[in-house]
Amino acid sequence: GMNYTSLVNADFNRIDYLECGGYCGECNLANAYLQDADLTDAKLVVANLTNADLNRADLTGVRLIHANLTNADLYLADLTNAILAAADLTDADFTSATVTNAFFGNTIWSNTIWIDGVAYNTNQA
Repeated sequence: GMNYTSLVNADFNRIDYLECGGYCGECNLANAYLQDADLTDAKLVVANLTNADLNRADLTGVRLIHANLTNADLYLADLTNAILAAADLTDADFTSATVTNAFFGNTIWSNTIWIDGVAYNTNQA
């Protein structure tokens, strides 16, 4: 859309990105370094997060509907109350992530590493 944002290789380490719940429709966060980032309540609808580093990121309440999380690293990320409806989780790594009340309806699973550190091809949420 007209609000397309390119943040390829962006470095958001330890900053409060979209902290006011900003809308990021169709934004490109491929390869973004978002370790420890505060993305609370961010609306990352249709966002491209391919290869994004989300280690320990605060994704509480985030909207990742139809987002592409292929090969994203979500180790120890907090996904409490997050909505990942129809997101592509191919090769994504959720090892030790917090997924309390998170919604994973219609998500794509292919070699997706779940919170137990094991790879699955079917929805384990």
